[in-house]
Amino acid sequence: GSLLDQEASLDATRRRLLLQGVLQEARRLHALTSDLLDLNRLQEGVVRLAPEWCPADELVEEAIAALGARAAGHRLVVEVDPEAVVWCDPALLGQALLNLLDNAVRHTPAGGRIGISIAVEAAGGQWRLAVQDDGPGLPPGDEAAVFQKFHRSGPGAGTGLGLAICAAVARLHGGEVRALNDRGARFEMTLPQPGRAEPDEAA
Repeated sequence: GSLLDQEASLDATRRRLLLQGVLQEARRLHALTSDLLDLNRLQEGVVRLAPEWCPADELVEEAIAALGARAAGHRLVVEVDPEAVVWCDPALLGQALLNLLDNAVRHTPAGGRIGISIAVEAAGGQWRLAVQDDGPGLPPGDEAAVFQKFHRSGPGAGTGLGLAICAAVARLHGGEVRALNDRGARFEMTLPQPGRAEPDEAA
């Protein structure tokens, strides 16, 4: 409205500030709409898994790359066996991991540590991803509520849909995600893993 009604009286600096505000709100609305559509598709059973064996370290690397400049000023500490693989839908799990990292960045002060670890148990066991932030932790009683749609906890919270998407992705894989306080907040996602068939020696 200001740009339209006061265009002649606005200097370049004021005009730029208003345009930046419009762009920021447009991006926020786009993120909200995109997350809401993704969550609805996951909850309504529209999405079908396309699982494959994926290198765990590559999933982490891609999520960190997608996080981009948002991770600037934080110390990301990754503990992943380069030989570890996970049976998953890489696109869905990659989105869930990105959401967990984005949540950690939002609640970790500048210079704080964000830990990312992956543990894979024996064949037929569990695959466990953990993201640990260096923030103030979860308010008492929010450990389960944070995965509800539109739940927002503390300053700097996002759309209130990112963690709900993580929970939906975990359920779609037959797994689960939980939150707990461990210095900061810690989020753990576990997925059941089938046994890997060994190559046929006679082949």
